[in-house]
Amino acid sequence: MPELSVPIRARGAVVKVLVRAPSDLATVRGPFPAYLDTGASVTVLDPGVIDVLNIEPVAEAGLHVLGRETVSHHGVYSVEVALADAEDRVWLPLAVLAGPINPKGTAAALGRDFLLPFIFTYDGPAGRIHLEW
Repeated sequence: MPELSVPIRARGAVVKVLVRAPSDLATVRGPFPAYLDTGASVTVLDPGVIDVLNIEPVAEAGLHVLGRETVSHHGVYSVEVALADAEDRVWLPLAVLAGPINPKGTAAALGRDFLLPFIFTYDGPAGRIHLEW
């Protein structure tokens, strides 16, 4: 079973991802740093990543973030995302939101929609996250 193991840092577990538009599978962008956001149901990409893909939104969606009173509105984009450091690369089709990413320095927050096909193990004593697929 293929796997990837990354350290847990102060800002969480960060992986590198590749992104492409379903309409242009030959053009792959990245790698981009992305953190694994188990608290998010959907993946969010920085608007700069959306811009380099040169794609249009397929819908609009409201996003409610824990701790914020208001709902923010974002474009929804169809993309495919893969782990850049994976030997056995699997491209996942996702409907992602465009928006600012926190923590700074990352280009994506990979939500549970991205994590769905993986076995996700949080190894606190070792300070690592393991993904298997």
